[in-house]
Amino acid sequence: MAAFAENRLRNPRRFAFPFLAKGGLRGGGTHSKRVLLAVAVGLLLLTQPAFESVARTPTPAELHHISEQAKSAFGEFLQLWQEERYFEMYEHGKRQSRAQLTMEEYATRMVELDWVPVGLETEIPVEIDYQFRTMLYVNATVLFQHKNYYDLRFPRKQSFLLIWEDNAWRLDLLQMIRSPYYAPIRR
Repeated sequence: MAAFAENRLRNPRRFAFPFLAKGGLRGGGTHSKRVLLAVAVGLLLLTQPAFESVARTPTPAELHHISEQAKSAFGEFLQLWQEERYFEMYEHGKRQSRAQLTMEEYATRMVELDWVPVGLETEIPVEIDYQFRTMLYVNATVLFQHKNYYDLRFPRKQSFLLIWEDNAWRLDLLQMIRSPYYAPIRR
């Protein structure tokens, strides 16, 4: 028995958690402080997404401002569309659609369409479906008229995707060349 105790003093048992070997967490060793720091940083990183989602939620005043900006941009775009000013409409397109279509291709395809908008349905208000700070849908009922047969008109409820790029709201030009028969897939 004495040999066992003597052997124990010469070769102390190794702990599974080395930072507990010198008095536990209260030991004051630099190793235990590092572990506490690592645990604190780990907890902070785990809770960070919760703080970010709260911080990025816009206030009602910001939502109102975003909605007014989007409605204004959409109204301006619709006005250009009514006047068939397609080269100017192209400048309001988002980057991705301008990369896919040249200005001439866009204008040519818009001229080939049989229907143009003549305005919005007055009884149904324009709605803003907010997704993110930089992405939203404008839901509007657009009244379309045939280019050659002015008596032919019909209302169509459509969702227009607006993306915030280059300090302005931009529309999907590909959606425009497919209107009034195209509606974006909403997930």
